[in-house]
Amino acid sequence: MKLKDVFFRKMTILYVFLIGILSFELYIVGNFTITARANLDAETRSSLIVVAFSEQKKEIKGAKIIKENVKAASKLIDVDTTLTGNECIISSDWLKLYKVGTEIEIETNHGDAVNTKKCTIKDYKGFEMYPYEVLVSQELYDSIKDDNYSYLVEFNGYKSYEEATKDKTFVGTYIPDAFNNYYDLQLSYEEHLLLSIISVIALIIVIVVLFFNTSGYIKAHTKKTKKKSKDNSVQLNIEASTLTLVLGLTISYIIIYICSFI
Repeated sequence: MKLKDVFFRKMTILYVFLIGILSFELYIVGNFTITARANLDAETRSSLIVVAFSEQKKEIKGAKIIKENVKAASKLIDVDTTLTGNECIISSDWLKLYKVGTEIEIETNHGDAVNTKKCTIKDYKGFEMYPYEVLVSQELYDSIKDDNYSYLVEFNGYKSYEEATKDKTFVGTYIPDAFNNYYDLQLSYEEHLLLSIISVIALIIVIVVLFFNTSGYIKAHTKKTKKKSKDNSVQLNIEASTLTLVLGLTISYIIIYICSFI
């Protein structure tokens, strides 16, 4: 059996098509994944993030601690010495739906319990409050209990952030969302990464099936009396499978090249 007898068959068209489509998809999804990761890295470096641990930390690998012992409730809060009692100043866009004098609730975590603190809006502030979303009085701030050790930090990148969340004493994270879309970027990256992994697995499966299918075809069409042809079956399989793979990748590259001019 010759190479042309194995390569020029109906199944080759199917495999070339599948490899071409999957390769093209992997290129597109891969590019989106790389872009999403780059955007996420940039956003991580430029964002102040709160990470909480069950044990005190002298340092956090890959991060610069901006402030220790912060309290992240349902919103990131800080003290304003001009406030008294249950007065508060807010900046989050959704909180601006409330009028001055309105009483709002701030959920706080203490162990396994979730408590609620109330404060009355005294005023609004803009971006100068970042990353804090609610400013409260010292009295109200001190009344909020926290069993964990929380730190406001700047990470070197998303990888450092991931490593911090894998710490055995890690409790949780809080990312102020009043001025950024960090969670959207994180979700976008994770979705595209998953699609990239699926595309790679699918492409590998198609290549493996191609190899075994080609091997089966050669065995089924090789006469047992021709020992020379039988001995050459492995090499013939590799040549035919490789040629099919290269053709599929070439078609994918041509499609990508054409699309780059559109």
